[in-house]
Amino acid sequence: MEMTLATSVSLLAAAVGWLAVVFLWTSNIYISFSVAILAFILDSLDGYIARKYHQESELGKLVDSFADLIIYLVWPLLVLFYYFNLRDPLSLVVQLIFLASGIFRLARFCLVGYKHRGGNSGYPGLPVVFSHFNILILLLVETTPIIRFWLATVLFGFQSLLMIGSFYFPKPKTLPLIILLLVVFTSLLIKGLNYG
Repeated sequence: MEMTLATSVSLLAAAVGWLAVVFLWTSNIYISFSVAILAFILDSLDGYIARKYHQESELGKLVDSFADLIIYLVWPLLVLFYYFNLRDPLSLVVQLIFLASGIFRLARFCLVGYKHRGGNSGYPGLPVVFSHFNILILLLVETTPIIRFWLATVLFGFQSLLMIGSFYFPKPKTLPLIILLLVVFTSLLIKGLNYG
């Protein structure tokens, strides 16, 4: 087993994901989120590079899963706990269920890989990346703390159930996904730089 370009990009994605955590404490939520989206972009590229340059390996899948753990599980949970101040018993239970479901989802993908249907590749269950969309919804919906609490509970509780499901979820095309992520990244970065 050797270090490949794809694995290096996965490691870079993990490092950038950790920077998103750091910026949650040292900057503002929009800068932190923009850095998390940058990690998402890198995470999208590592698989593309691995497939294009025939660098797919068991080591690469493991490294990618560890990066995903930071980017899509640890960072969103810290946003819920620290930024949105969701620290009541029910929120903590939902957060723990989300973490356990996400780890199960990542471990299962390492073992079984993609599902195939009609010549197309897809995932078994909902990918962990949807946690970023949940956070985006919580940021965009300006509401009372109690409504935000219930919204977060429903979003992350529902995602937990869908992540451990075994249904086929189609894999999005890499280029359109990266373009969408770049738009979100730019918007969040501009908002973060003008924050306060």
